[in-house]
Amino acid sequence: MKFIVFFLLALFLSKHINAQEQSDSNWLDKNRNIGIHTNLVYWGALTPNLGLEVPLARQWSIDVMGLYSKWDLNRGKMYRIGGGQAELRWWCCQTMTRHYVGAHSHYAKFNVGDGVTRSDGDLLGGGLSYGYVWVISKRWHMDFSLGLGYARIEYDKYEQDCNLFLEKKSFNYWGPTRLGVTLNYKIPY
Repeated sequence: MKFIVFFLLALFLSKHINAQEQSDSNWLDKNRNIGIHTNLVYWGALTPNLGLEVPLARQWSIDVMGLYSKWDLNRGKMYRIGGGQAELRWWCCQTMTRHYVGAHSHYAKFNVGDGVTRSDGDLLGGGLSYGYVWVISKRWHMDFSLGLGYARIEYDKYEQDCNLFLEKKSFNYWGPTRLGVTLNYKIPY
């Protein structure tokens, strides 16, 4: 639910920006591409993900990504996470080309266990990011990004074998909140 609120806020802001630049008819006639992408860093953490980037105006785009992973490993170890990120991006030149800065939000629901205890909780936060897109070909791009920001993490800790509640924990995290080496495919429309 919290992610939906952040996504709707980003969507509202994007409509405001889009309305401001509707007069740029030259941009509206060309360079209309939607980007479908996956973050290779998350795949390295065994977390499948898929995203979509939509241009809003000549220098603005919105990027949304979802991720889901459900791994039950040996000896009671488990790694289950589902969530998403939304980012409003401002491009220095033109959307999906070279440098950009962005404001992102993220939400995740997780359930991880080490065989003795398990933690079941939520992560919610946001931050600012910088990225650079390297053009490989007309359709394929590689996006390198780093975001810094805040996350609030709240979880319940359980004894894993008999599901006995141990404690409720929460903490505030400040630091890297987004890391991406993202393979992007552009689809014209």
